Amino acid sequence: MNKIGMVLCALLGTASLHGQTSLSITGFSPKTGPPGTIVTVTGTGFRSTTYIRLGSAGLVTAHEVNSAGTELKFRVPESWRSRSAGPLTVNFSYHDHTRTPKVTSADNFTPTPLSITGFAPKTGLPGTEITVTGTGFDIRTYNPISGYSNYIHLGSAGVVIAYAVNSAGTELKFRVPESWRSRSA
Repeated sequence: MNKIGMVLCALLGTASLHGQTSLSITGFSPKTGPPGTIVTVTGTGFRSTTYIRLGSAGLVTAHEVNSAGTELKFRVPESWRSRSAGPLTVNFSYHDHTRTPKVTSADNFTPTPLSITGFAPKTGLPGTEITVTGTGFDIRTYNPISGYSNYIHLGSAGVVIAYAVNSAGTELKFRVPESWRSRSA
């Protein structure tokens, strides 16, 4: 590396080995969230095939990496919902998460647990809008390509898809389907 390259590395605060920037995580935000939340990770050395893991939970692929390799974005997957807080690990291998390079964050990410605290109204005819409150609802609404994000069922009466969810994942809405007309709780 010539003197200009060494000065640039010193000024930019990145290390380089044959044109490869070292992998690092300097932070991420938000530190908690339900499935569907977009988490932004900052650092160095990210590339388009970057995978993120929370503890022993399954991997998720970054859906966006900036051209400088200093920022990536991913959506919290459904599989992280029941996991405890833990650091994020970033690497480039989908099948072997023990391979290097990999880097682990200094801070923990805490998935929001799924819970239902209430719903209203408690009764209603088909078509009645029901609002469910709680935590950990997937913040993505129904998408025919990716599938159902939040669904509600009453025993064997069938499934209904929530048509709205707030951005915090604490409130979702659905309408009582015709198939629930003759069912009891």
